[in-house]
Amino acid sequence: MGRTAWFILAAVVVVAVVAATWWRSHRVEREMRVANLADRMQPPPPGAPKDQVLSMPVEGDADHPEFKALMDRARSQLPEVRRRFREGLPKGQALFVTTLVKNPAGGAGGEQIFVQVVAWNDDQGPKGVIASEVRTPGLHYGDVTMVLDAAIRDWTISHPDGSEEGNALGKYIEEHRSAPRR
Repeated sequence: MGRTAWFILAAVVVVAVVAATWWRSHRVEREMRVANLADRMQPPPPGAPKDQVLSMPVEGDADHPEFKALMDRARSQLPEVRRRFREGLPKGQALFVTTLVKNPAGGAGGEQIFVQVVAWNDDQGPKGVIASEVRTPGLHYGDVTMVLDAAIRDWTISHPDGSEEGNALGKYIEEHRSAPRR
């Protein structure tokens, strides 16, 4: 083997060692950030209603006139909600965003979930912790996730007394859940 081949081999080994060290250190750093986010998740207030898994249309529901109007209104309120969150909600209040997760197997439909927001930068969507019992494979209650602003369907601010602001979709679903599907 010539000197050039040895030099190339040595360079490849050095790059591999540096990359492995970088990967390991960033993985540990990420795991620490994830643990810190999960630690910031607040339990629901004592008077808060328990989440329920409801059977409602999900695939194509954005085309449903009432759903579309409610989502459009919720999205128009996001700048103010984000401002309030970033300035700091009063003690005991928590912000949740509602989003739709698709079936990873590619099947039809999806599942609407709640994410408790723990951080929200201007240039990214909110980061938070899944606060729903999830049926979608690969997702679990307490998993850390990020929701793109464009994927937010609704928002809810829960108060310590169990009351809430927002949650227009949830209130609509609750109101119409016993009504026959169209």
